[in-house]
Amino acid sequence: MDTIVVSPIVKVLGEKLGSALLNEFSMLRGVKKELEKLESTISTIRLVLDDGAEQCCLTNRQVFHWLRELKEVVYDADDLLDTLYLETEKQKMESYGQTSRVFGDFLYNVNPIKPLKLGHKIKSINKRLDTIAAKRTKFHLPSMVVGSKEETYFKNRETFSKVDDENICGRDTELENIIRQLKQIDAKENISIISIVGIGGLGKTTLAQLVYNNDDELKGYFDHKMWVYVSQDFKITRIVTAMIESISKKKCDLEFLDTLVENITGQLKGKRFLLILDDIWIEDQVVWDELENVLKCGALGSKIIATTRSVRVSEVMKSTYTFNLNALSEVMSWNLFEKRAFSRSEEELNSQILKIAKEIVKNVGEFH
Repeated sequence: MDTIVVSPIVKVLGEKLGSALLNEFSMLRGVKKELEKLESTISTIRLVLDDGAEQCCLTNRQVFHWLRELKEVVYDADDLLDTLYLETEKQKMESYGQTSRVFGDFLYNVNPIKPLKLGHKIKSINKRLDTIAAKRTKFHLPSMVVGSKEETYFKNRETFSKVDDENICGRDTELENIIRQLKQIDAKENISIISIVGIGGLGKTTLAQLVYNNDDELKGYFDHKMWVYVSQDFKITRIVTAMIESISKKKCDLEFLDTLVENITGQLKGKRFLLILDDIWIEDQVVWDELENVLKCGALGSKIIATTRSVRVSEVMKSTYTFNLNALSEVMSWNLFEKRAFSRSEEELNSQILKIAKEIVKNVGEFH
């Protein structure tokens, strides 16, 4: 199945919405409010696309059609913004011959029919985007409503290093591949970065937990192991504090960044370490570089594993290896569901319940 690429036009759309001319035009009646809503929606769509929606359409026909519908609306919105831009230029040129008016005065005296019609058209675009946004919940894509309960849950669900491996199945291949990468030494850099990328709910954190607790393969391989839950609160002070506490197993009372950095570099210098940065959202290259510079004191063979929903995060971190996590197969999904939902063997279960349960698992797998 072909992919559908929407990101470039969405980016252009965002740039147009931020232009000075459109900001001036938005002062007209019936336009400003709808333009602001459109700008907010487009910004959030970019997050959804960065979070892997375009990659999902390669294997999921429903996501493919959802993206195609989104693409049509985005192109219509782009055409409408071009109309706004041209109308603004036209009105601006007409105002040059009126010496008694400045550009701002002119905007408020334009015939209100045109901006009103444009406002209605923008409102129509916004309604279509809202309809599309409502459909994305079926595919386990991130919320397009900023501040929604779902978004808050996923982005503030603090994690820890312990794992219940009895209720895990279907990630053996990924686990083996990551363990293999952890044991490889990069002669050029002391630290290698491995990113696990995938949409919410696929098991990125669980996979990282399995790696972190794999004593059979990694016991004694690293001098220090650290687990840090990052989320959107990417603050170096908080991350370094969590690293210190992960090593010492006790609360760190240090407050100042200089003191914290001195402490962690003292513990990591010349040591081979494994650092898990779970649910990381950093997209600021400068901020990431600041933390990376602190960690470069580690010995050759040190590794960082980052779990993230965004391919962009992997790029910012300059990941050596990126694992794109896919949905479990239908068989593996059923095995996991059976472990979690039933305590008895399959033979003992009511056949009708089994039929319904397997249909649920099949549908959930298709959504991914």
